[in-house]
Amino acid sequence: MYYIPGLNTVTFSMQPMNGIQWGITFAFMIFVFLVMEAEKAVRRMLKASGQDTDDREAWIFDQIDSLESRLKHLELNAQPLLPPNAEGSLRGVTVHR
Repeated sequence: MYYIPGLNTVTFSMQPMNGIQWGITFAFMIFVFLVMEAEKAVRRMLKASGQDTDDREAWIFDQIDSLESRLKHLELNAQPLLPPNAEGSLRGVTVHR
């Protein structure tokens, strides 16, 4: 990040963070760290008891169209670029009907 005199204070109205803002920042940092460590501990405990914790099975968010199905959809719904009785050239491809 660069400091340009006048630009930060006048244009963007930026000021240094005060103690309360730093405290909020560190509190959320510690909170996220503790939540992630708790999740890892729960996963380790579940895995030790024989539960499946690897997230490899398909779920609702994993139902994303593959590229092949999208291309197939485009091929099935393709509309002609030229009217049925048109003859001519389109980017180097000659169309005869």
